[in-house]
Amino acid sequence: MQTVPSTSVKGQLMLHNAFGNAQSLFRVCATLSLVSLASLMGCNSNPDLPTAKVMGTITMDGEPVTGGELIFSPVAAGKNGAATVSANGTFTITTYLKDDGAVVGDHKVIFNPPIAAVPEGPAGGHTPTPVSPYDGMVPSESEITITEGVNELEIELVKKK
Repeated sequence: MQTVPSTSVKGQLMLHNAFGNAQSLFRVCATLSLVSLASLMGCNSNPDLPTAKVMGTITMDGEPVTGGELIFSPVAAGKNGAATVSANGTFTITTYLKDDGAVVGDHKVIFNPPIAAVPEGPAGGHTPTPVSPYDGMVPSESEITITEGVNELEIELVKKK
């Protein structure tokens, strides 16, 4: 009778674990791919829903907000519209095609502040994580109604309550 060295058993266990980890990784990647695909297609998206032009400015304490993202999320049905806030505080919402606006109807308005730049710290030193001046700020009106035609909006950021 031939004996199997313990290293072969360990090797087989390692191979089994690696294969099992590969299967787990595959499942995670497949799930993330499906979620990403669903988000690209847009949950509740219906290109037949009419959109209306939405543009405007976003300010805080009367001064233009210099970056970030606005999201217009329909309360009823439809795909979210979004815009990147320019350096002068202006924005134009895009839903299906560039600058086509938002779905007509009521929307929750969400502001995502820009990511603050990380300053270079001293060599070997700890640099604190920078905070955007807009962190904790929200639109003063959390819901806005988009009507047919052109919607020119003035959005003011206030401290989240």
